[in-house]
Amino acid sequence: MQDSSSAPSGSHPVHDFIISPGHTSVIPSLNVYHQDLEWSRVKPNQFLTMTADTTKKVPELTVKFRDKTGQENLVKTITYDELTPTAASGLEVDRRAHWSFDGHTTNHSVLGDRIDAKLENGATVSRENGIRGGALQLDRSRNQYASVPRSMLDDNANAYTVAGWIKPNLLPAHGSKDRHFILETKVNNHCDLLKALGTGFAISIGMRACDDATKINLQLYTETLDPKPVGSQQSPGVKSQGGFDCLIDRVLFSDWVHFAATFDSKSLHLYIDGKLVKSHVLSPAAPIAEVGGLVIGGHRAGEGRNFDGKIDEISIWNRVLTSQEIETIHRNVASSEATHD
Repeated sequence: MQDSSSAPSGSHPVHDFIISPGHTSVIPSLNVYHQDLEWSRVKPNQFLTMTADTTKKVPELTVKFRDKTGQENLVKTITYDELTPTAASGLEVDRRAHWSFDGHTTNHSVLGDRIDAKLENGATVSRENGIRGGALQLDRSRNQYASVPRSMLDDNANAYTVAGWIKPNLLPAHGSKDRHFILETKVNNHCDLLKALGTGFAISIGMRACDDATKINLQLYTETLDPKPVGSQQSPGVKSQGGFDCLIDRVLFSDWVHFAATFDSKSLHLYIDGKLVKSHVLSPAAPIAEVGGLVIGGHRAGEGRNFDGKIDEISIWNRVLTSQEIETIHRNVASSEATHD
């Protein structure tokens, strides 16, 4: 950590510990989201510096963003009390996103309005008729979905959990090749960077028909890094993993269904209504590739392959929830007063 009063020879500036993927530990008092400090590719090639002044009664951290000319585009001073994290507990630990869809698309996690969802192509949210409160309502024939503009997970995260509720109005017809995506992550190449990743489906959950006319295939995909051999000078590649199939009775989707998927870099696990129904081994075992946003009710391109029906209470964590936690989420919401239509 670089101290403005004295920086010992060989010390590292704070940004080196934050940006470099080679570091596996964090400085606890700096491990806090601050919504004013977003380092985005909207303005590329910026350099982030952080300088701590511990000589003051209340220590301060000054953050600066400079472009390649040295121009300061943002200077922000934060006092130590702002940097002291508030310890989360229970299901709030590492919860990065939560959309209740109770008449709005507001995100209720620590990331705040940075990841509020946007309704696309006339999609709506209601104040009732959800599993609890309102719900996101989507019409596949109009390519409706909700979009989230940026990622909520750590870069190359080695774990995540996504969970939510769905009530389809329409399922992929037996014998068809239709695909109805519940959600999928994407990338945002705001600056048209050359050789930028164009996929970004680290999280991907969708439905398609299968050979059995009585069942639907709830299919998972993920996109991970593809490490190079030891000693290689090349950066990791990217690998698509899946589709991973799970056949579920169609009749189950006549009412609200709770789903949860967990990723731990080694495997994917799928839960339905609080119970583990399928596990899939990943090869190679690796963290997720780059993501930069989310489509709820569609695949990464937004239009086409859209969901038809209601989606509610979507949450994403930057950790693997335990089986007990997933069962608790299902039980608590399912036992609350749902307003079925």
